[in-house]
Amino acid sequence: MARPIDHPFSQLSLKDGELILNRSSGTVPYMTTGDVKVLSVDEGEPSKSQRGYGEYRFTLNTAIDAIWREIFLKRIALAPDAAPELSEGSMLLVCDPANLERYYGLIKIAIEHTAAEYKDEKARVFESVKQQMAEREAATQRKAESDENVRRAARNLKL
Repeated sequence: MARPIDHPFSQLSLKDGELILNRSSGTVPYMTTGDVKVLSVDEGEPSKSQRGYGEYRFTLNTAIDAIWREIFLKRIALAPDAAPELSEGSMLLVCDPANLERYYGLIKIAIEHTAAEYKDEKARVFESVKQQMAEREAATQRKAESDENVRRAARNLKL
């Protein structure tokens, strides 16, 4: 069974229907990767580290976040040492030129599977954060009511 994705639930909230990560330095959107598509591939360059291999940089249409990356690397049907390196808006694949077409086919399949799993994961996180926020709000309300009962008892005390 695959290890569940670790989310910083205690730092997450919702604002305007979006997930927000609350950091000491401020807030940032969380799980914002949209549909990922490969826009282009640069002309291959000989690998600096592996003789006979090529380095192929693919430009993506969007930046990817850590959660998307984690799901993708779990879904890619390549050995970990053959999987592409992912950065903000690109992907670097180092492979034997004879394997480029086959590896790219596996990458496309992994992107499709990642998109579906990412969407499901985001919905699950959203609902979990929504529930946690409701529970925190209810706890705050119960405390406020309890505090008011304490004050009211003192005000109503007949001296």
